Amino acid sequence: MKVQVLTKPRVAGGLVPRAAALIVDVAVTVPASQALAMLLGLPSGAAAPIWLVLFSAYYIVCHRLWGKTLGKRLLGLRIVGTTRAVRVPNLLLRLVVEFWGPLVALAIIGLQWDATSGLGGVSSVTVAPNSLWSRPPETLVRMLLVPNIVVAIPWLAGFLFALVDRNRRALHDRTASTRVIYEIHGADEPRDARV
Repeated sequence: MKVQVLTKPRVAGGLVPRAAALIVDVAVTVPASQALAMLLGLPSGAAAPIWLVLFSAYYIVCHRLWGKTLGKRLLGLRIVGTTRAVRVPNLLLRLVVEFWGPLVALAIIGLQWDATSGLGGVSSVTVAPNSLWSRPPETLVRMLLVPNIVVAIPWLAGFLFALVDRNRRALHDRTASTRVIYEIHGADEPRDARV
């Protein structure tokens, strides 16, 4: 005789715990990238591109192997696939859609910096950040505030999906066929048990 074992339902992770988990993940990877830049003998401004690579690798590897990063683990969250197991291409897509806003804003700032400084290269913002503050305030507002506002509105709108979706899935969750849930032990799908 087969009896279906009922388990606890999967509860969608909230926006505040997800944001707190991201803050923890950034707080873990930023010092690691700065330490790596120092070990390699690079200037401190080089830590930004190192952080981007390090954070991307951390994000994809942790989610692929364990379904969660350190931040999600501390807050009891995990990522699950909606139709199948989460795979690396889905995680890469999720990463790009989740963080396209800050990346585009940095690129715009870099291009504006290059156009006004003549230093030659988008990387000049990350290599020489101290000279940024020697600029007139109106230039700083134009370079920093305007691109961030222009990009922030559509980027943040992607997160607003989570407020109206019953599974609290943001745009990056939808595109990658994932969802963030609270990790409740025994919350797997119902399974059959022999009696």
